[in-house]
Amino acid sequence: MVFDNTAFAQEEFKEVLKSFLDYFSELDTIDFTSFKFQFISEMDGSCVEEITGFLLKNHEFEVLKSRFFYGDNVNFIYDTTYMLPFTINSIINKKSNFFNE
Repeated sequence: MVFDNTAFAQEEFKEVLKSFLDYFSELDTIDFTSFKFQFISEMDGSCVEEITGFLLKNHEFEVLKSRFFYGDNVNFIYDTTYMLPFTINSIINKKSNFFNE
C-alpha cells in the first residue's frame, strides 16, 4: 500500500488511515497482517516518522524504507511508435473494437 497524503492535511490523513485500518482489521476474508506500507517521495519526513511509529507500535506492519516515485507523464512519441502499427493493422483487417458491426 502506498501512502499519498497530498489531498489531506496531516491530521486528516491520520484519521483516514485509522479508519482504513479499523475497517480492514474487522474483515475475516483478508489477511490484514500481510500488508506492507510505503510512502510517496513527496511526503513530509515528520509525517512519515509519526505514521511509521503508529504502524509499528499498534499493528506491527512492515514499512518499506524506500520511497515510492510516481511519474505521471506520457511519452506520446514512445506510445505512438508502438500503437500506430497495431491501429493500422486493426483497421485494415477490421479486427478490433473500432468497428461495431
